[in-house]
Amino acid sequence: MAKVDQDQPVYVGINIASGGAYLGAVQCFDVVLTDDQADRILPNEELDYPARLEDFRARVGQELRRLQPAGVGLARTRMFKNWTMSSATVRFGFEAAAMLAAVQEGFPCSVVRQEDAARSAEVPMERMIELLPKALGIEKTRYWKDRSVAFMVARHLAAEGC
Repeated sequence: MAKVDQDQPVYVGINIASGGAYLGAVQCFDVVLTDDQADRILPNEELDYPARLEDFRARVGQELRRLQPAGVGLARTRMFKNWTMSSATVRFGFEAAAMLAAVQEGFPCSVVRQEDAARSAEVPMERMIELLPKALGIEKTRYWKDRSVAFMVARHLAAEGC
């Protein structure tokens, strides 16, 4: 597991999927931080929706403060089969909460197309889950299916910022 080098900027990718936020961090130059302290953040289901969004925003902000990123990228949602308006609305709410966390903490934030991030990592989008570990020089982590997108987005930001 790579350790944070305080002299190099950190870029954080966030993927909202499977009911939570999956985080990936990359430093210059292609140092992937597989720090499991920041692998996923799940919403508190015991709270009503507005309070759940605020709690989620606060917890994402807490992780961002810990990581002190030079940039935060949120993976743009890709539409999938059997999507309902209800599930899309909930997902977009958590995406907005994550973006607000970055902005309120003073970190630059952008939305990154997954296709652009895959191109930057030189992996085909349709085989990204399978090929990304080799491209990044890491083993698959917990929650790889959802977290891989976050690593890919972080890698994309690092490639632009380093």
